[in-house]
Amino acid sequence: MGKRKKVEEEALEKELNQELSQEGPEQPPAAEGDAGGSKEEGMEEQAKQQETAALPGEGAAEEPGEAEKSVEKENWEREREELINLLQRKQADFENFRRRVRIDMEEAREYALEDFLGRLLPVVDNMERALQSLQDMPPAYREGVELIYRQLIQVLEQQGVVPIDALGKPFDPRFHHAVMKTEEETVEEPVVVEEFQKGYLYKQRVLRPSMVKVGSAAAAEPGEPGDGQNE
Repeated sequence: MGKRKKVEEEALEKELNQELSQEGPEQPPAAEGDAGGSKEEGMEEQAKQQETAALPGEGAAEEPGEAEKSVEKENWEREREELINLLQRKQADFENFRRRVRIDMEEAREYALEDFLGRLLPVVDNMERALQSLQDMPPAYREGVELIYRQLIQVLEQQGVVPIDALGKPFDPRFHHAVMKTEEETVEEPVVVEEFQKGYLYKQRVLRPSMVKVGSAAAAEPGEPGDGQNE
């Protein structure tokens, strides 16, 4: 009996030890829970500090964005100025084009009859030749031709066609067409000495140049005074 009682006491003591050993480790988890809460609070504080420390970095990150916007604005302003200048040049070119077209149209209207009037000049030449050939004809014939000739000249003058005064005038290649040349002792510069065909002006244009013979000063022969040589 005494031995059995001893065994029971040992078993009871063993169970108590086991219970004590189980209760002992249970306390540290509570402590770990407290430590875990403190750890979480510390992590939150650390995150807040990192966020606070990151604020200057965010401002610094914004600075390159502002710089890019400034560069983009400058590029846009420069492109806008270039487009405005291009538009102004195109507008000026277009205005010049319109002015040239208007001038060309005005000249085309003003000189619309130039070709037709030029075709009438041979008729006038033939009328003048007819008058010269009627010197020995009865006056009635000559007067009829002269009347037609005067009417034709009057129509031409109304349209702005007038003869070029060439005989005795200084030679001008704009109005005179030289077909012959002769030496004249009495002239110092080329002068029209004979007119073969009458020229005409149509307003400000030469409808037909005068066909003329030009007289110029005779060239000094070697040995004569004025040739630049000493005797």
